[in-house]
Amino acid sequence: MRAIKVSIIAALLAAFVAPAWAATGGTATGASVTASNVTQQDAYNNISEGTNSTAGQAGTGQSGNISIGLASNSGGSWAGASNNVAIGTLSAAGTGLGSPNNVAIGAYAAAGTNGTQDNTSLGYGAASNGGFGLALGYGASSTGTNSVAIGASSTDGGQSNVFSVGAVGNTRAITNVSAGLVSSTSTNAVNGAQLFSVEELASQAITNAATAESTATVAQQEAGGALTTAAGAANAAATAQAGVGALAQQAVNVLGGGSSVSNGTITAPAYIIGPSVYNNVGGALNALNNTTITNTQAAANAQSSANFAQSAAVGAQTTANYAQVLANNALNGVAAANTSIGVVNSEVSANTTNLQIQGVAIQQNQLATQAAQTTASQALVLGQNSAQYTNSGKSLTLNSNNGAGTLVQNVAPGIASTDAANVGQVLAAQSAAVNQANAYTTATIAPVATTANTALATAQTNSQQIITLRTVQTAQGQVIGMVLNGVAGICKQNGNTLTCAQSQAKGVGALAAGAGADAGYAGSLALGTGATITASGGQDSNTIGAVAIGTGARANADPGTALGFQANAAGANSVALGYQAVANGNNSVALGAGSVANRDNSVSVGTASQPRQITNVAPGTAPTDTVNFGQVEGLLQGMGSGVLTQADAYTSAAVAQASALAQVPTFGPTGNSITVGTGSYSGYGALGIEYSHLTSTDSKRPAFVSIGAAISDGSAPTLFHAGLSMGW
Repeated sequence: MRAIKVSIIAALLAAFVAPAWAATGGTATGASVTASNVTQQDAYNNISEGTNSTAGQAGTGQSGNISIGLASNSGGSWAGASNNVAIGTLSAAGTGLGSPNNVAIGAYAAAGTNGTQDNTSLGYGAASNGGFGLALGYGASSTGTNSVAIGASSTDGGQSNVFSVGAVGNTRAITNVSAGLVSSTSTNAVNGAQLFSVEELASQAITNAATAESTATVAQQEAGGALTTAAGAANAAATAQAGVGALAQQAVNVLGGGSSVSNGTITAPAYIIGPSVYNNVGGALNALNNTTITNTQAAANAQSSANFAQSAAVGAQTTANYAQVLANNALNGVAAANTSIGVVNSEVSANTTNLQIQGVAIQQNQLATQAAQTTASQALVLGQNSAQYTNSGKSLTLNSNNGAGTLVQNVAPGIASTDAANVGQVLAAQSAAVNQANAYTTATIAPVATTANTALATAQTNSQQIITLRTVQTAQGQVIGMVLNGVAGICKQNGNTLTCAQSQAKGVGALAAGAGADAGYAGSLALGTGATITASGGQDSNTIGAVAIGTGARANADPGTALGFQANAAGANSVALGYQAVANGNNSVALGAGSVANRDNSVSVGTASQPRQITNVAPGTAPTDTVNFGQVEGLLQGMGSGVLTQADAYTSAAVAQASALAQVPTFGPTGNSITVGTGSYSGYGALGIEYSHLTSTDSKRPAFVSIGAAISDGSAPTLFHAGLSMGW
């Protein structure tokens, strides 16, 4: 009964409302709807369902527009606005000039309202008007060409060719992204796991570098010890050389005969025995032992001259028998002194008879200029400055030869510690000393760290050179940096500041390598010429972990990470990867050569003038996952197909219902009547039934009321009908 009452009220209201309009090929249902409510023949297949809804209003060349919902509008009044769909209260699609193929689903949704095409808006208040755009979600806005805004209140900011999942101050994370292909030509997106692996690699590099730094310090100390030892060895060598030289000088002083030493080389002496010259001690002594002096006259005093000696036994412990000395016919005009010493019949034996002679001169021009106290068993003094033993044989003196020294040859190698050494032994000792000194000038440095592939190079230098240490490499084969080559050794440390090869690492665990590299904070890493760790405003000097790798790379110490030539991670916790990549925004990421990320919490893969695609993104599965183009395209196709199918079914069922009611007579000849009618449209059938009551039988003023309803086998709701008819 309640339904009947509602139908009666609706019937009374309908009596005062204008009927729906349907042009050629058009369909209109509901109060005040217009489906191409003009009669142009080119308007077809436009569907409008809902109070004050419009599909293809007063346009030319419009077709296929669908409007469902209160005051919905598809196609507007402009020519060429075809195939637009507007579903929802006050929704609008393709209402501008030449705006085809737009879809707006949701209350207040708008798509293509400014003369653009192929826009899609889904959600309450969603708007896509830039052309080929997509806005999904409550209040989502896509106004740039070919841009996408996904999520409540997301916006592309009017930029073209962007994909936005939020807005300034309302950002979102993109999760569960498959690992992107990493190559010089790849345009894939990278996920968090890949970035984490980069961070882990950087962290491991810091650890390895710290280990290398610590071990290098030990190596420096060992190298310093080696240098000290080498210096000592060099001093020892010098001392040994000086000792050898002194020993050689002493030897030649003893040898006499004009012998000398220069640069380790001894010049042989020259001994004159009779008419012969001997250049070694052994030969001279043998010559002396075999020389006989005959017809000798004893000199009366030290000034006597003995010439033309004819017979003498001059060897030590030699028997001198029948010695006769003649002083006749002395050379140089010495008068004859036919003095006979007499015949000595007794033997002069060793250690029994002392021959005290104030000098003996043998050969012409030889003078006995100083007293020579000898014994027959110990020594023989021959000529000026000849070699002689002192009393008791405690020393041997050789001819000084006016400072030139005397050469002693054929000296046998000494055996006992008190034996004389020949030149061969001296040279061998000198060579051994030099070799020992050279051995101490070679310093082998142990490997810097167990993780190092390349150990510190063996440093071999002379005693006055500085050890040069070469490169140190990590377990991954990456060069940590060049060690200082010069007087500073490996590195110079002052407190927590470590300076190597013109680089500075400040703070505990910091490492800098490369000319001008500056790791300004604890735990920071600066690798490359001019690589720098900088500080932002109010920076805490204890901030740990900033990384700058590459020539001219700069990283904020908040910390930031910059990898690549002149890469700049300027924002706090920012990352700049690639040639001249710049991440200015806090918590921003710039990926790729020349990429710029100026906004906070943003990820940039290019610039406004040089954008990049993010390709090969896996389909999203969770509500917060990123969707790829395949998913979006499938969604659009599915929604478009479903909407059209549902609209077709709805329309066909509604038309069938209207047809069924049209077949029901309005009243019968009696006071009460029930009539039934059927209808069908596009495969949908409907049944209509109506009750009529004749309220007046006056033939001049007949009156009746009727109510009815129609049901269909489609998705359209039950259609009620009520009417009042009066005549006069």
